[in-house]
Amino acid sequence: MPSPVSLSSPGDANKLTLTGSGPSTVLSGDEPQLPDINFSGGTGSSINDLTVSIPDDASNEYKVGLALGAGATGSRLTVTFASHLVNGDPSAGKRTTGVTLVDGATLKDSTVRLYSSNVNDAVDVYGSGNVVDSTLTAYRGVYQMNSTGTVEIRRSALIPIDGGVVTEGGTMNIRDSVILNQNGGRSVFVDSYRGPAHVLIDGSTILGAPGSTGAEVHARRDQDDNPGTTSFKVSSSIIYGQDFAIVYHEYFAEDTLTVDVDSSAYDSSRVVEQPGAGTPQFTTKDPVELNGVDPMFADPGHGDYSPGAGSPLIDAGQAALPPVGSLAYDRHPRACDGNDDGTIRRDIGAWEYRSDPSDDCTYSKATINGPRGAATARSRSFTFTASKPGSTYLCSLDGAAFAAFTTPYTASGLAVGNHSLKVKAKDAYGNVQTPPAEKSFKVEASDKTAPKVIGVKAPKQTRAARVKVSFKSNEKGSTFKCRLGKGKWKSCKSPWKTPKLRKGRNSISIQATDRAGNRSKVKTVAVKRK
Repeated sequence: MPSPVSLSSPGDANKLTLTGSGPSTVLSGDEPQLPDINFSGGTGSSINDLTVSIPDDASNEYKVGLALGAGATGSRLTVTFASHLVNGDPSAGKRTTGVTLVDGATLKDSTVRLYSSNVNDAVDVYGSGNVVDSTLTAYRGVYQMNSTGTVEIRRSALIPIDGGVVTEGGTMNIRDSVILNQNGGRSVFVDSYRGPAHVLIDGSTILGAPGSTGAEVHARRDQDDNPGTTSFKVSSSIIYGQDFAIVYHEYFAEDTLTVDVDSSAYDSSRVVEQPGAGTPQFTTKDPVELNGVDPMFADPGHGDYSPGAGSPLIDAGQAALPPVGSLAYDRHPRACDGNDDGTIRRDIGAWEYRSDPSDDCTYSKATINGPRGAATARSRSFTFTASKPGSTYLCSLDGAAFAAFTTPYTASGLAVGNHSLKVKAKDAYGNVQTPPAEKSFKVEASDKTAPKVIGVKAPKQTRAARVKVSFKSNEKGSTFKCRLGKGKWKSCKSPWKTPKLRKGRNSISIQATDRAGNRSKVKTVAVKRK
């Protein structure tokens, strides 16, 4: 079709949807140096289930295959050079971007393939943008073009010839993704030239070949000559196979560079600080050292870089569980118990190992049913239920080691005092609940001694129609009842305000009852109303 092409529906309320019948539906601009297909519409607009074919143009003109406008989504797309549709050979295409994402646009469940030794980008982002469940093959994977937004890359594979992701300012989060750089170059490049740069690599696998660098991170003055600020955090991720795992550089003393590596695997001998006038901060926590250590991928010879049985990556990620429903690169649960110790914990890298493929990687939750509170009985009986069928139980009474118990359970021979029963449910896959369910209760001494009402204070004479009487018991936890004259006994608390007094002598009676049910003698005081 004549290009550039504009498929748009102006107005935020005007949603535009274009859906093909699959890869056989092909859109292509016929102008090699301006093949752009621009798609935009109201919130929720989408272009789906088709192929965008880009002419193989070797000129220095900047070209775009598909431009997704603000808020638009591209799903199940194939974006590629025209030659790839014929034979898959490298293209002569140059200075071409497969997809541009503008102001919150999203590319998901898609493939962008611009296989060429020339400089081409799979995805360029202006403002904010999202790449989800997609595979990108190009000279560069994702290029963040300005510093005003956030780029989110989730569960995606980036297979660059040179650079996996490039940002010169802005925020970029790479989660549960794979960057496979087999041709040298830098898998991650971070610089503050356009403005402050903040990059997070979480739960990802970054692999390289000899001649490559895992991450190159810089803080330097920006284009407006302001001091540079860069933060780079790696968590629950592996960087492996490169000549250099992380190279970092703070140009000047007024620049600020922080590198934080948490629960990740890398060869520490391949971390290099380049000389500069600044003093960057590099911190590491709970690392898995890969200097001379095999990460034990399942089948790297056939492209399977998930952890195999016995891998040091298993259950070595951050201890804090990810949000409920989080998925790893292969869309399996993000945290599982891979080493069969009963604890669900993230692996390092984009994949999650499960010793039993049927494991749903969730805890069963126990509920304790039974008495609560205080009583004098020296034994208590409890029953347990669990949220997952087939669960068994581990119990701990008063801080003892957890051991297998069955339901119902009776705790006998209890001492006087406070007690606590904790119960963990263990599901069929061996996942052991944490934290445990807990029930507190108290055993009180068997008491046959009656309490005493003491400390009674009331005026002997008064002109008031009512007075306040204060009192207490010699046993903590006692309750009281009071009455005026021969009136009805009523529950009361100190101080007790009497009903209306009659002229002359009035009798006020108080009785205490302790926790064991023993009643005191009635304490009586007289008050004369003038």
